[in-house]
Amino acid sequence: MSKVKTTRTLSLVIIILTLGIVTFIGIRFGWIYTIIIGVIFLVPGRFQNYYYRDFYSARKLLISKNFEESIELFNKFLEYVQSNPKIKILDYLSLGIYTRDIEAMTYNNIGVGLLHLSNCYESEEHYKKAIAIDPAYPLPHYNLAIVWIIKNDNVTAKKHFKVSEQLGFKGSSFDKFVIKAKDLYSDLIVKSE
Repeated sequence: MSKVKTTRTLSLVIIILTLGIVTFIGIRFGWIYTIIIGVIFLVPGRFQNYYYRDFYSARKLLISKNFEESIELFNKFLEYVQSNPKIKILDYLSLGIYTRDIEAMTYNNIGVGLLHLSNCYESEEHYKKAIAIDPAYPLPHYNLAIVWIIKNDNVTAKKHFKVSEQLGFKGSSFDKFVIKAKDLYSDLIVKSE
């Protein structure tokens, strides 16, 4: 079973167990206890949102195509995580789809921003750092495949694309992927002129 299916199955089991426990407590002890238990279940996500706020802000900037600001905030967050490694324990409070490791996600996202800024070689280094932290994280492999398409090495690109699929990422067929990567490359060329 792939990592994605395992994570989704685990998420579903946790949701079902939580609903069962909350219902049992509500029926057995009264609904006031249910509310208290519900608040306790919500608190871990609040911790993560507080300590990872720079990551989420940088992610929002990345999505809105503010690449320079996004990279700056991701780098600030990366320094914070690396200087406070115990903060990564909050990773276990999330149910990430492809990885739970916030540092690997940060490196991948910096790579995405750098690629959009036409910095292909530096983005490649960030994807490799993400893979070194979490080898089972498929998105950096997918993004490395884009880098290798840009570098005109379809063989290496296909290898990384296949690895991303084996790790659970089913973005598209390789042919659609090549078209998408070449469109991205065209956009990068236009931006640099």
